[in-house]
Amino acid sequence: MAFELTIFKALPDNLAVVDAGFDQLNQGGLNELLMILPENITAFPSYNPNWDDTGKFQLPNTNITLAADSEIYRIRFSPETGGFTENNRNDNRGYWFESGIKIDIPKDRPEVTFLKYKMRGRRYVALIRDNNGLVKVVGDASKGMQFNFQLDTKTGRGDYNGHTMSGKLNTLRPIPFWAITGAITDSITI
Repeated sequence: MAFELTIFKALPDNLAVVDAGFDQLNQGGLNELLMILPENITAFPSYNPNWDDTGKFQLPNTNITLAADSEIYRIRFSPETGGFTENNRNDNRGYWFESGIKIDIPKDRPEVTFLKYKMRGRRYVALIRDNNGLVKVVGDASKGMQFNFQLDTKTGRGDYNGHTMSGKLNTLRPIPFWAITGAITDSITI
């Protein structure tokens, strides 16, 4: 299957062109998720991307600052087990984006049960890294994503035993990227 990845570049007079990005990675899946309670965020970066003087697209790279006693839940997983979706929606209420995260967590084990207990009924800002190294921020200091867990131990010895963790969030804008090159936790200040 042939594909063409594109990048946008700014031109004078507020025009933009689309260039083929054949040298860019285009791998599916996620490999890292961090979850933070919105009320623990004391400073959140504003999303104001722009083009620099060379025409390269620039993303915000400021830190998220958290209260001293904040809890952060971090899940790292194999690329084939996590994904992100974002769909445009339109009805009589207007136009919005429905974003979703889904992760398959193998085995029924105590630490997942603990996570299910701690996360019940709460909303989280989710920071996700995809397999191309890009990071998105799902939610902000005023609105988070609620996660659900479904356990299925199956019946056969060779069947998949584990949880499916999923969450959805509706927003008026697409989920923004965030410029992080190192570990996501390096861009969080407590």
